[in-house]
Amino acid sequence: MKYLLHLFIVFTILGWGSRLAAQNGAQRISDYIHRETLQHPYLLFNQEEKVQMLEEIKHDRVLSEIYEKQLLEAYRYLKMPRDYSLPEPGRESRYYANSAIRDFQFAHMRPALQLAFAYQLTGNPEYAEKAFFHAEMLCRIDNWTNPAHRFPQTYDRVWPHGVEDDQVVFSFDLTSARISTHLALVYDWIYDYMDKGQRDRIRGALLENSILRVRGNYEYHWWTAAHRCNWSGVCYSGLGMASLALLEEDPQLLDVVERSYEGISLMLDELGVDGGWQEGRGYWAYGIGHSVWFMDAVKKQTDGAFNLFAHPKLKDHPVDFVLYTMPANFSDGDAGPKGDSWFINKLIAETGSQTAAWYRDTFLEPGESIYDLIFRDPGVKAVEPEATSRHFRTIDWAVMQSSLTDEQSMKIVCKAGKNDDPHHGHLDCGNFIISYKGNNFIRDHGSASYDDFYFSAERWEYAEASSKGHNVVFVNGEEQVTAKIKDQPWNENPGSSIGEFSTSAEQDYVVMNHLENAYPGKEMKSWQRKIVLEKPSLAVVIDKIGSAKHAEIRSRIHPGGTVEIHEHYYTISSADENILAVVPFSNQPLTIEAGRHGSLSANEKSTFEWIPYVDSYRKADQEQTIMCYLVFPFTSMEETETIIRSVKLQVQDPENSGITFTIDSEIYQVTF
Repeated sequence: MKYLLHLFIVFTILGWGSRLAAQNGAQRISDYIHRETLQHPYLLFNQEEKVQMLEEIKHDRVLSEIYEKQLLEAYRYLKMPRDYSLPEPGRESRYYANSAIRDFQFAHMRPALQLAFAYQLTGNPEYAEKAFFHAEMLCRIDNWTNPAHRFPQTYDRVWPHGVEDDQVVFSFDLTSARISTHLALVYDWIYDYMDKGQRDRIRGALLENSILRVRGNYEYHWWTAAHRCNWSGVCYSGLGMASLALLEEDPQLLDVVERSYEGISLMLDELGVDGGWQEGRGYWAYGIGHSVWFMDAVKKQTDGAFNLFAHPKLKDHPVDFVLYTMPANFSDGDAGPKGDSWFINKLIAETGSQTAAWYRDTFLEPGESIYDLIFRDPGVKAVEPEATSRHFRTIDWAVMQSSLTDEQSMKIVCKAGKNDDPHHGHLDCGNFIISYKGNNFIRDHGSASYDDFYFSAERWEYAEASSKGHNVVFVNGEEQVTAKIKDQPWNENPGSSIGEFSTSAEQDYVVMNHLENAYPGKEMKSWQRKIVLEKPSLAVVIDKIGSAKHAEIRSRIHPGGTVEIHEHYYTISSADENILAVVPFSNQPLTIEAGRHGSLSANEKSTFEWIPYVDSYRKADQEQTIMCYLVFPFTSMEETETIIRSVKLQVQDPENSGITFTIDSEIYQVTF
């Protein structure tokens, strides 16, 4: 077994070398960066670029206001009293709302960066001296990891795709990477102020707490193999930034720079062909956003020869995923705009994307950070994309809508894909969200509050992550399964695919096939779901479910508002008094029943919450059952009852079925 492991490592290393060489013929990053040419600052800007930045600040009102704010922040940190106290260990579980170690880290990390940047732009040595104080305080602690990511808290974690179960080394994490990046920039920005002893203080900490914990031991750190996980980009970026900052003293660290470049490239490989990211929208922004610093620094130091911004999966679709899926909080992600303005500015500058410029101008708040001064608006013309709907093919999410901005029209986001992300995924194949007038009337609850158990095998007991907490179908209560349980082999099967996707000015539709593969296979024999958007605001959901006769079949909806159940339908009302009608029907009578899940994470300040749902259920009278929903804006009970009376479900045979109904004298027909 050890022999095979050694072979794997050798061939993997050979693969990295060939991959790097392929970036620019037979050359490597080490062929481009030379110690004698390095002159601080050089990571995110050099002296010439700093002069250009100050010149633009002088002539641009928005930039000058950001500059004023940043100097005031730095001045506040300059005048704050110095606190030399070190954190006391304890309360290092996610159960507690506060961690002394985490509080200490951020209390010094942010001021150090802010003051160092102020020194670069003003030349005032008082800023550099205080920046070094905060940096030196970080150097006094010998473990930069988040306590929640240490043994034993993280030992029971179910690892992402590509990672072996036998993980016991937890000495470098997201927080280590962030501190590494911050201290690398501080080192770069106050380098000419520091004497040799001060430089060596920060240098030694970056080596001991960051670089040497990983260098030469990559295979022991789980995130180095987790290319589908945001950790891969964040950790490699922090490691790479630390190594780049020290190259003048330690040129041999170019091997770490090359490995970090390779690691982020492998993460970008895992983007979908349309730019989708399986972990969800928030972790797309986190993983790629934190990689940008290193990507920019490497490109700069190699004169563009090694340019990860040119990766086709990023360059061709820099923001499509977060733009189109705005209502979706699938997985542990978040709905709404994602990505800081400076981060999107950098993507626009590197890709020339007019869509990204429009996304920034339309949805993002203007940024006021130091990075908004470094990564400024490149002036690319903003152009709204013509397409409004999109199938993200690799991850099998689909978005259907009439407009990217008009909240008066309905927006539907649904997902198939695989249940093979035990880190941030949910058991939700077939799930969908319906948004109308800015509210998710049919909703996904999103992530549970993170505690010490949410990333273990217990994850699937949380309503937020399990299939029972999603808008899916159940046969005799059978729930979906995960591809991975700790210390058990991977099951690559659980999941499904989008077999058809169509979009036009009048109608969008999606067909999700073989959803039964997400279940154990005992009760649910087959499940196909078709969702149709008759634009602008009429949704039809048709489910074809295979089961044993007399099985109980339940179709579940999680409402994003107040539910009122009537005899044949129910309504969902938002806080702003908009109402959608949900009409479930089948070829046999259905029962509508409200229920709720309890939600309470194992956190010190967690509060109990009920998650309401509505089930429509019936007994199967044959082995193939058709169940449907009509969803439309509610105007009156009379009109809704008229629509219900017009519905005709035609089931000629298992392969030939459809429904017709009439709304406002217009006849609709949907086949399945």
